[in-house]
Amino acid sequence: MQINLVWLIYRADSKPAEKEAIQCVKELEGIGITVLSVKSGQLDNPFPNLISSENQLPDLAIVLGGDGTVLGAARHLSIFNIPILSFNVGGNLGFLTHDRSLLNVSDLCYRLLEDRFAIEQRMMIEAKIEKQSSHYSTTNIKNSKEKDIFLALNDFYIKPFRDEISPTCILNLEIDGEVVDQYKGDGLI
Repeated sequence: MQINLVWLIYRADSKPAEKEAIQCVKELEGIGITVLSVKSGQLDNPFPNLISSENQLPDLAIVLGGDGTVLGAARHLSIFNIPILSFNVGGNLGFLTHDRSLLNVSDLCYRLLEDRFAIEQRMMIEAKIEKQSSHYSTTNIKNSKEKDIFLALNDFYIKPFRDEISPTCILNLEIDGEVVDQYKGDGLI
């Protein structure tokens, strides 16, 4: 695998992840790999800016954090087929990450450069939310549909947008265009 550019994404609110990110940058740059390091979290979403402003997409993304950090990276990078290598550094859950003790960056990069690795393809799920609304016009009533498309690695939580009230809603669930079921409730996972 040719590795010229790595995006190193680390959990924003974690000192251990930040410390490990600094060390990773040193080791990667020490073997001639260009690294762009950014933090990611609930208040820090680097991906739209990274993707729109960078001239070149990375050959690899290394993610340091927990499952939330990995899921955020996967949501934005999967459409570009960027491989993600993740380690649980400063994260709470690590179902999708490698154990921190396996993080020896220089050894890892040599393994990648010598093609001694396997890439595991993960299936992503896509949700298309259609919001129906009626707009009143002086001549007639027009119905419109607004569509939002989202990607996820493991699940979606769909609920009404207002938390202060929990109105019952009707959710039609379709898979590959075929109606599976209709649910009444205050949300769906």
